[in-house]
Amino acid sequence: TDAIRQHDKRHMITVGMLPSIPKWGFFSGFIPEKVAPQVDYISVHIYPEKGKVSEALKILNEFSVGKPVVIEEIFPLACGVDDLEEFMRASRSQATGWVGHYDGMTRVEMESMAKDKPLPMDKAAWLSWIKLFEKLGPEFLSK
Repeated sequence: TDAIRQHDKRHMITVGMLPSIPKWGFFSGFIPEKVAPQVDYISVHIYPEKGKVSEALKILNEFSVGKPVVIEEIFPLACGVDDLEEFMRASRSQATGWVGHYDGMTRVEMESMAKDKPLPMDKAAWLSWIKLFEKLGPEFLSK
């Protein structure tokens, strides 16, 4: 932080953190409580698993250490869009923002593609995410 602030006093500073999940076999190495004094907000990657929204919320709670929390990587990667929506709605009490993946195609482009043939699995996931993002956007912006 000190090195960055020598050159830039205006922009916010954060670092993307991974939750400590033993079965993954790795951890980002950043402990939220120790990082918090050095950053402007906490950034965490959370991909809820199917049927395990409560576990994802427990993970999020580990990152609620007195700074705003942005879930800066979220996507229906390990769950369906219904679980993701449940998690996002439930996370509103702790998270101040959500950033998902986007591959550059619009919803209209993907829906047009789907008229000719079924979308490949990756495009179907993108489309479900975009639709969820559009659905929740107005509600979440009115927080």
